[in-house]
Amino acid sequence: MKKLIIIYILSLLYTLNIYAQENKIESLRIAYLTKRLSLSPDEAKLFWPLYDQYKKENQDLRIKYKYALKLEPEELALKSEAEAAKIITEIISFKQAQIDLTKRYVIEFNKAISKKKIALLYKAEEDFKKELIKRLQKNGKTKPSIGED
Repeated sequence: MKKLIIIYILSLLYTLNIYAQENKIESLRIAYLTKRLSLSPDEAKLFWPLYDQYKKENQDLRIKYKYALKLEPEELALKSEAEAAKIITEIISFKQAQIDLTKRYVIEFNKAISKKKIALLYKAEEDFKKELIKRLQKNGKTKPSIGED
């Protein structure tokens, strides 16, 4: 029974640690984007709720198409041509849905910020991802794995 309690406590601490890391990353993202976009307080008040909704809808899309997006090459090799065609259709549907979402939110974002800042937003998001990956690699928490076996 004690082992079960210890495992439960360790699992809870691990979950809380992950949650704290996600919150820290999200705080860094907000600060980074706010600075890069030079958002005024009025712009920020209008922009952040829209951006949060955009991120949620984008995450929902990823969840919806998770199966097609996460297949490993070994799994794909076992699929029939018909199954592969279905996966390709799902991937194309996902990409089209992302484009449609982006188009819709450009219109929504323009109610809060200028088109110039919208363009900066997409560049700043990519720059933030690159910076985050670079920091994680520098801290030794993750290592590049592209092309490694």
